[in-house]
Amino acid sequence: MGHKLTDIQDKLGITLTELFESRSTVSSCETALHPSFHEIYTRYQNHLLMGDGPLPLPHRHYIAIMACSRNSCSRLADTEKTAFLGEGGDPGWLDGLHKAPLKLRRLAEVNKILAHRPWALNQSHIKDLTGGEGSWSLAELVQGIVILVHFHSGCSFVHGCDTNIRAVGQSTRMTLQAVIKAGGNQSRSTGPKTRAALKSAESKNALTRDKTDASSEPNLRTKAKYSRLGKGRSVSESKSCQMQGDLLCELEQVYSVKTNESGIHSSLKKFVTDPDFQYVNISSLPNQDALHLKIHDLCWDDHGFSVMSRFYTDMSLLLDDKFRVAKNMTNNYHRNKTGVDTSHLRRCIWNYVQCLFGVHHDDFDYGDVDRELSVPLKEFVRLSATSPGSLENTDLQNYMLDIKNSERAHVQILIMEAKMQALLLFSLRAIMEHMA
Repeated sequence: MGHKLTDIQDKLGITLTELFESRSTVSSCETALHPSFHEIYTRYQNHLLMGDGPLPLPHRHYIAIMACSRNSCSRLADTEKTAFLGEGGDPGWLDGLHKAPLKLRRLAEVNKILAHRPWALNQSHIKDLTGGEGSWSLAELVQGIVILVHFHSGCSFVHGCDTNIRAVGQSTRMTLQAVIKAGGNQSRSTGPKTRAALKSAESKNALTRDKTDASSEPNLRTKAKYSRLGKGRSVSESKSCQMQGDLLCELEQVYSVKTNESGIHSSLKKFVTDPDFQYVNISSLPNQDALHLKIHDLCWDDHGFSVMSRFYTDMSLLLDDKFRVAKNMTNNYHRNKTGVDTSHLRRCIWNYVQCLFGVHHDDFDYGDVDRELSVPLKEFVRLSATSPGSLENTDLQNYMLDIKNSERAHVQILIMEAKMQALLLFSLRAIMEHMA
């Protein structure tokens, strides 16, 4: 699916230490695998956080902290805390939302709704924010909402890209895969901790192989895990995948990489209200038909772009370019096959993500989602979009390790951009209703 790049992994080789110290908002090594998207994404993000607009720069970064906290994304939240202080933000505000100005505190309800149940946002929320003490102008609110949905979708990208090892760079993953394919031979480029982890994991895998060889067939738990990770995969292929997972888990322990528990991380709860408020499946709600947003009634091209342009002209143009590039980029490559028309697969991922948030495409057969996406891929997309922090607590943490890094990044870009557009459409609908 992704762009075919010559020696791109060498150019983007990032060590663990370098990535841990990186201050980029969203993993640049992942987005840079797709230069056309990376270029427009960088311009858009710089304009959003540093360019012209009614909100002061410290306010923008504090709103970003609120959004990241809602998604329990400590990595992005920490980055934005640093940026907030760098722009002269009041350190006292970092003690919690209760220390921030009333104007920012009033945005907490919209932040909560957009993060988890965007279909619930309506004109009453806009009316409430644009009146009374600490009120917002519509121009300020539009910019604030774009920041919120940017980071809500960005958290999906970061959590999704970090599921194998938290914040591990491309070069490290490539080294691991090369070692595995070589039968456990250690690369000269691996450090002592990595070699120790590989050696330990190899010993554990040897014990596992001995136990497996001594039995006539795998146990029920093992067979169930193989089934979850991919239909039609042979036992030997599944063993290899399991070995990859063991190695990666061992490295997590070596580098003491912490994973979040379900819900919002305790250190981030102070930046949100109602921390137990989470995503619910819109199809399980009794009035789901009334909650859906029909794309023929309101879409980005015909409605969202023009509404955004009234308040935030440059941003509407940048968003339009970003959505278009994300949806259309391809080099007709998928799963080690060239000359593949990936347009339908890309549309299935995009429309499925938007369906999860209540955006319905009337001209699309949703049965194609089940036909086109494998069970693990569909589940990966669902969790990345709706509950990204929970990915690391599932077997899906090792999914897509066997495909090109550019393909994996492409899937994450589609999820991120489809989600952002969905959240933005609900926001602009509420603003349109308020203005009517």
